[in-house]
This record gives sequence, structure tokens and C-alpha cells, in this order.
Amino acid sequence: MQSMGDPAGFSGALRTYAADLGKIASDLRLLASGPRTGFAEILLPAVQPGSRHHAGKVNPSIPRW
Repeated sequence: MQSMGDPAGFSGALRTYAADLGKIASDLRLLASGPRTGFAEILLPAVQPGSRHHAGKVNPSIPRW
């Protein structure tokens, strides 16, 4: 019989790490949200180009989880 202790421990550590990264991304989204719906404490640089239909629009980078 094989022991599943090592793979189970690795899986638990990976799940914990993923949950922590999700919480960080959620906090960044809240802190960077607009002045009406959030805190607007962090200003993310605009790194994604806007659409073809709106020439001057620029999309900020938003962390997703």
C-alpha cells in the first residue's frame, strides 16, 4: 500500500496558497475600485488598450480570481 501523506500535504499547501492569492486579488480590486463604490486608494496603471469603438478609452488592469 502506498502512503498518500505527501501528495495530500502538497495539495493542502497548494489550496492554502491559492486561497491567499484570491484574498489578495479581492483586496486589490476593492482598494482600486472607483470613488463611488470603493476606496480608490490604489491607482492601477492603464495597461490594456481600449476598444475599437471608443478611441480614447483605456482599460485599467484588474486582478481576477
